[in-house]
Amino acid sequence: MTRFEKMKSYLALSSMLLNEKFVTKKDPEKSLYYLKKAANLGDTPAQIELASILAKGHSSGGRALKKDIAESFKWRIISDYLGKDNVEFSLKQMKAFYDTDNTKHYITGEDIKNEEKFFLEGKRRAQIWINSN
Repeated sequence: MTRFEKMKSYLALSSMLLNEKFVTKKDPEKSLYYLKKAANLGDTPAQIELASILAKGHSSGGRALKKDIAESFKWRIISDYLGKDNVEFSLKQMKAFYDTDNTKHYITGEDIKNEEKFFLEGKRRAQIWINSN
């Protein structure tokens, strides 16, 4: 199985585990596991979804993660890096993503106060991921 086939399979498994048409009982934990595997293989939609879940601490499908704004920035930066010809991203562009994704209301005043610090840490983590992949 190629890397691309694995990415798509993991993303499909992640979605199927939250849909009762395919499983008798939803399994958000296992769904999150496969979403992370797809994101780590370079699947851009999985990375964007993971960024949103990390900013909120949960997804509409019931997946739950500890809220981590820096890690959320990391995945959004990586997805943009892979999807938009390696453009350099700014905090302003990242804020626009969180505003349009209706995630901003999950971010506390404390998060906003430290947003630049989270963004810089996210960029550092993203660069580590990009260098190792």
